[in-house]
Amino acid sequence: MYICKSTDGGSSFKHILHDNGNCTADNPGQAVQQNGVDNTSDSFSPAQTLIVQVRGSLSSSFSAVYATNDQTGHVVMLHDGNDPRTVPGLQNQTALINYLQTNGYLNDSGKISIGPCNLLVLAELETLGGSSADFDDDVLELMF
Repeated sequence: MYICKSTDGGSSFKHILHDNGNCTADNPGQAVQQNGVDNTSDSFSPAQTLIVQVRGSLSSSFSAVYATNDQTGHVVMLHDGNDPRTVPGLQNQTALINYLQTNGYLNDSGKISIGPCNLLVLAELETLGGSSADFDDDVLELMF
């Protein structure tokens, strides 16, 4: 899984965690930790619009790229107080809501609980609407 960013309206993308790679299929950069936590900091001017792109592949026969601005519904941004996605886990995996609760992203009312200027980005690389759409392919908290 590779997480990239654009601040020029999507004309170009750079790896969000590392400076190597240009987020293309032939040079995606360094992958994020699977089942882990990656941290980085960056700065943006108030006039910039941030687009987050998620690129992943499950095998040599499947790869997908989606972004926060592509209108496909594969990348969802939630803010403090939103209702989380309630989708079951795929093939005995932990359901997204359980993951969010365990990692402190839900309050006692079951709503998203993050900083007032933060966003929680959820990504699904598989086909939407089916049992594989569990929105746990990437969970990314952006803190502003």
